[in-house]
Amino acid sequence: MCWQKIQRFLFLFLMVFALFSVSLAESILCVEQNYHVFALSSQPDKVVLGGNAIGFNYCGDGVIVLANNRKTDSFVDTSKQELLKEGDIIHKIDDKEVFSCEDISNYLNDKPAKEEVTVVFSRDGKEFTSTLKPTFDLLSNSFKLGIWAKDEVSGLGTLTYINPKSGYFASLGHPLTEGTTGKVLPVKEGKVYDCNILGINKSANGIPGELKGTISRNKNIGDISKNTNFGIYGHIKDKEMLSSSNLVFVGGRKTAKPGYAQIYTSIDNSGVKPYDIQIIKTNYQSTSNTKSMVLKVTDKSLLEKTGGIVQGMSGSPIVQDGKLVGALTHVFTNDSTKGFGVYIDWMM
Repeated sequence: MCWQKIQRFLFLFLMVFALFSVSLAESILCVEQNYHVFALSSQPDKVVLGGNAIGFNYCGDGVIVLANNRKTDSFVDTSKQELLKEGDIIHKIDDKEVFSCEDISNYLNDKPAKEEVTVVFSRDGKEFTSTLKPTFDLLSNSFKLGIWAKDEVSGLGTLTYINPKSGYFASLGHPLTEGTTGKVLPVKEGKVYDCNILGINKSANGIPGELKGTISRNKNIGDISKNTNFGIYGHIKDKEMLSSSNLVFVGGRKTAKPGYAQIYTSIDNSGVKPYDIQIIKTNYQSTSNTKSMVLKVTDKSLLEKTGGIVQGMSGSPIVQDGKLVGALTHVFTNDSTKGFGVYIDWMM
């Protein structure tokens, strides 16, 4: 009798445990499915294919130093100061935020004249301060910091894709850097423009070529919101571009493979055209990196016109098996027919 009670208890215990296990498994599956849906929803199934040559111009979130012409004794205490140097980004003078060279000039020349000012600036992501004595410039009859500086950045590049629902766009595949310092100036506000291509300086081994063009400032097609390691981002407002039927499925690092592919780019004013390439190597990447693929231009017409990859083609979308898998980012200096591409995953 006692043994029968024990058997009944064990049977009931096993039944309860089995029901709990099934319920737990369903809950876990539900969570996994919800996470999977969430992950996919952040990346559109289709995007408007780019390839258009576009121009960028943006005002910086701060002022970038190009050169320091100050004498050492212009600093209040040089033993305790971090000297301003090329590539530093000035954010504040005393408690005044600065976004332009004009902001600096206006603050320094407000009455009464400042004998000392505290400059807050960043370098390689770290914040520093220096106390400076403004110097009086006889030519301009005004006080200055004694530096060369710049408050905006411009450049040409290639549109990679547009999200057809939000208008959000990505381009370049690498940051737009200030030409003198090679540093990235954060974006305060900026515009994207149509671009007029005037000609091509062909690439040759050891000498990268470039697209020569001008920004069509009378045709603003969108706004810039950020400048990152993976390109320029913002929103396209041009209705014609947003209504384009040239949609392409989104692939990425899981679909890219060595073999035949095409880049879409614009090297003259006749519009976007596809050009044949070979993806030579695809790198396994569990984290974001701009050098995802190695590719080689094989298209005879593109080689004849450009010599391979030229500056200005950065951001050209890479399409393989009908899917957008990445964007062109860099050219090999020792072989202008070869370059790097970034997986589109890292630009989404």
